[in-house]
Amino acid sequence: RRVLFRSIIAIDTETTGVNHDAEIVEFAAVSLWLGEKVRSYSTFVCPANLRFGDPKFEEAMAINGIDPQQLIHTAPTFSKVVDAVEKELSDIIWLGHNVGFDIRMIDYEYQRLNRVMAVRPEIAICTMYLDAFLRPGEESYRLHDTKKRWGVSDEGAHRAVVDAEAAGAVLVQMMEELPDEIEELRKVMKEGETAWRRRTRSKAKAAA
Repeated sequence: RRVLFRSIIAIDTETTGVNHDAEIVEFAAVSLWLGEKVRSYSTFVCPANLRFGDPKFEEAMAINGIDPQQLIHTAPTFSKVVDAVEKELSDIIWLGHNVGFDIRMIDYEYQRLNRVMAVRPEIAICTMYLDAFLRPGEESYRLHDTKKRWGVSDEGAHRAVVDAEAAGAVLVQMMEELPDEIEELRKVMKEGETAWRRRTRSKAKAAA
């Protein structure tokens, strides 16, 4: 079961924060075949619990380059797009940079709707963990730095569809140094996660 000879869904979310109360403000899914984009889906999402004047919300929107007024006046809530999102995720291989975060944010939205996601991937490939495995000891594994290391353009960062496409482009560059079998790639990703967490703890101790 070779990874790049399978359909892959690259995903990304932009959110109001990183904790359990954070909400999705933009979702994107990019369908890849043989490493090439064949279609993409993206939507803005108006947070159901949006608080006007919340400085954290305003800061998150500034980072993501999203106009809050656009969300308030034209974007649907997640409940209105949940069926479309689930349809876009109906493949067995998901991909993203720190994809665990994106999956967690989607899960939070489902929990707020008292709904269970009907689709789950066989494997969720994380380019952040793969980068930590292939290039251990780097100062940062943010998407910006990972793209630079692997020769992928950094234009349009912090927009969901661009970041999803970038994860796909990074994976294509990485695959020359990675096993192409899902089972072996799963093992490598676990090692990469361990390396990333070790690096994160080391940096935290150094900063203390």
